[in-house]
Amino acid sequence: MDGTANEVNLMQTEELEVGKVFRDGWKIWMDDIVPLTLGGLIATLLGAVSLLILAPVLSAGLFKMTLMRSTSGRKPEVSDIFGCFDQFWTISLACLVVWSLDTIGFLLCVVPGLLLTAIWIYFIPIILDKKTGVWESLSISRDMVSKHGFASHLVIIIFLSLILGVASSVPILLVAAAPFSASVITSMYLNTRELKAKMDIGATVPPPDASMNILAAPQDPHSGAGI
Repeated sequence: MDGTANEVNLMQTEELEVGKVFRDGWKIWMDDIVPLTLGGLIATLLGAVSLLILAPVLSAGLFKMTLMRSTSGRKPEVSDIFGCFDQFWTISLACLVVWSLDTIGFLLCVVPGLLLTAIWIYFIPIILDKKTGVWESLSISRDMVSKHGFASHLVIIIFLSLILGVASSVPILLVAAAPFSASVITSMYLNTRELKAKMDIGATVPPPDASMNILAAPQDPHSGAGI
């Protein structure tokens, strides 16, 4: 019974904490608010001027800036907004796939669009962090979201969608909303990555062997052949 109970405990997963995500996301944003805001301005302007051709890779640049302290241990600079052009085709294809399917989902009904957005929310951070391809990043994102509180992810996505929806009608607000949203999503990713790492470590710990768990009665040192 002890072995079975331990196996069950090892398989239990922790859910993403919404409050912690926003606290950490706020800190990421405030710690580097100047370069992030300027980066968001550049991404918004160049994305519009390029007819959205550069929008995916510049959005990835914004994520790279929010990930900078955790991945490279340094403060992001405004020039880092251009730091993802070496992965231009991977990021562009991934965004095309995700944004196309999300759009279809929203056109059919809002709910499918939100579900797809939540499932694939981590695809850009995963591409940047793990250097994965399109399909692998989508698969990893789906796995992370499904195992660590899908409902929590959905709540955060709805909140961020409302913020971006309001900000899109006022361009000056979008300049601030974009880096804030990227900071919150980065916080989601880092928190979920930590939960996943804990679960992976737990899964590698073998359950105690019942045959090794037998407590033998202590023997009398004076007993034996000499008696």
